Amino acid sequence: MKRINLLALLAVISVIIVGCINTGNKDKANQTLIDLSSVNSITIQNDSGESMTVTDNYLIEQFNEAIHTAEYDSAKLDIVAPDYEAIVEMKNKENEKFSFWIKGENNGLFTKSGQNGHYKLPETEKAVLLNLFQSNDQQAETDNLKIDEDIKRITIADSLAHGSVNANIKEEYIDYETIEIFVRAIRNAAQIPGNLNTATPNYDIVLISDNNKYAFHLWINESSEQGMVMNVNETSTGYTLTKESTAELKTRFQ
Repeated sequence: MKRINLLALLAVISVIIVGCINTGNKDKANQTLIDLSSVNSITIQNDSGESMTVTDNYLIEQFNEAIHTAEYDSAKLDIVAPDYEAIVEMKNKENEKFSFWIKGENNGLFTKSGQNGHYKLPETEKAVLLNLFQSNDQQAETDNLKIDEDIKRITIADSLAHGSVNANIKEEYIDYETIEIFVRAIRNAAQIPGNLNTATPNYDIVLISDNNKYAFHLWINESSEQGMVMNVNETSTGYTLTKESTAELKTRFQ
């Protein structure tokens, strides 16, 4: 009887210990949660040293929800430098720093400064954070399409070769609606990975402001679902137009 009682007692103790461990893990996970009302901004820096600052409440909430789903592990990480670092600046001027390993085959791990151990993200939340963080990389990649000025005029010519603009203007637009269509198409274009070797462009387009000219090659025809643009001075890098922008532009080339 004493032996049975002892075994029962050991079983109860085991359950208590496991419960404490699980509670401890949950408490550690809860420590990653941020009081959204207290956040001023999040500064994200990639492994190349490029950084951006997030102040949008929706994006801050995405970040917070993603890290809150992570599972805590008490083991200390001993791996390469992180892919991204995020510094959460609170309104009281205190900071919380997170380091993330989420690019490529990295397993969606992160650490929080001042804590031992690390956290593992679910694949879905790893993808959410990667999309948020890479918006900075994508912005850096599309700097050569950046247009910060009011465009007053657009000229179009049949393209003759990469790297130069045909001086024989075919069309010219000064109306606001058409200018917005072209500017929006370029701003929303997405970079195509790698160095491209393309056929001669269909058109050369020049966007003209009071102070500058922005010249691009454009590939688009009647059968195009998604056109492509290139900065005239960056002819190995192409950018895919959205389907919506392609459809809008095609109305200007009929």
